[in-house]
Amino acid sequence: MTGSKKISLLTLINGSLHHKVLTTVATKTTGRDTWVALKTRFASPNQNSLLQLRSDFLYTTCGDSFIIDFLDRINFIIDNLAFAGAPVSDSDLLVVVMNNVCPLHENIVAAAQAQDDVIDTYYVAYIKTAVTLNNETMSVTNI
Repeated sequence: MTGSKKISLLTLINGSLHHKVLTTVATKTTGRDTWVALKTRFASPNQNSLLQLRSDFLYTTCGDSFIIDFLDRINFIIDNLAFAGAPVSDSDLLVVVMNNVCPLHENIVAAAQAQDDVIDTYYVAYIKTAVTLNNETMSVTNI
């Protein structure tokens, strides 16, 4: 592979990574080295990293941030759990989001909890759509 193709591959890989993952590959100078570093980090998770991810998932709160930032953090964690072979169910996602949402949105949560189970499906769909739209918006603004 020529030098420009190596740089293009490295740029392509790095451009597709979340900013928190970039620290794993910041010192890598080739696409292969970058790929090996990512494989090492995500392909063979140990029990401690899975426990940490699960803990992050359960205890991440909205705090004073916007709900879209909260959902983005949750999405990042559930993506990492899925990569590690421990995907999060829709019902677990719903419980964590409803329990850890911002105080500003507690009235929406209370209304959702008062409804039948049908609301669960719609709420999970809303969460996933909001996160997807946020990611698409960020991708467009980063161009």
